Amino acid sequence: MPLTAFFNVRSLLGITSLFVGWMLTTYFLPFWSLMSVNTVTVISTQVGLVMLLFMVSSLTGFLTTTSEATGVRVFTLIALALSAASCFVMQHQMTFPFLNDFWNMPFISYLLMGFGVAFLTFSCLDEIMNGMKEKMMSSMWYNITSKEGGMIVYVQSACTVQLVIQLALIVGPLIGGALHDREPNTKYTCQKMGYFAITYTVFYFVVAVLLHCFPAKQNPQKFSGSKNKMDSLASFLNDLTDH
Repeated sequence: MPLTAFFNVRSLLGITSLFVGWMLTTYFLPFWSLMSVNTVTVISTQVGLVMLLFMVSSLTGFLTTTSEATGVRVFTLIALALSAASCFVMQHQMTFPFLNDFWNMPFISYLLMGFGVAFLTFSCLDEIMNGMKEKMMSSMWYNITSKEGGMIVYVQSACTVQLVIQLALIVGPLIGGALHDREPNTKYTCQKMGYFAITYTVFYFVVAVLLHCFPAKQNPQKFSGSKNKMDSLASFLNDLTDH
């Protein structure tokens, strides 16, 4: 599959949204334990509950986004909005009066992020995959978008999603730790990331509206040559030089 398949607006929008969403979910990890007066056991339990919610939300997000009942961009927009709101909620270290210290605001915001990023992951996967299909429909690789080659697009998109998540897991804590070291104030760091999240959410909304109003035209092209020829590296290099 050519790398140029990822160079389209839909796929790039899905990749950047996925990166931003996961980065906002991990930026506070270097100093999150400092925001709570709970013991290590309680903090570990909180993280375990977040992972459990993420697992359940991932299953729900997969079933919801694949049902096509609601557009994937709606779920992406909601997830980004939840991440932005969670950044501002996390800056408060108070607890609920009717509950104990376990249910503090940093923990509640972490739950919201875990819930939102689960839906964001599958929404962006669908966005990336559909963008690749639209790109290849008008190229010599049109046969990959068929039922016989559809699995190739899915696997390539899933690998791309995994790569973006791994990068966000690395970059997010680095950015959060750098902001916290610059001014050791949790409120300052959360506000900066919150403003960034709001800016990107607005940007995503504008681009999503433009894509909805001006959808890409699909003009499938029929190129000569057998489908088996596409699977050979030598044939690929030969066709690349011919075209």
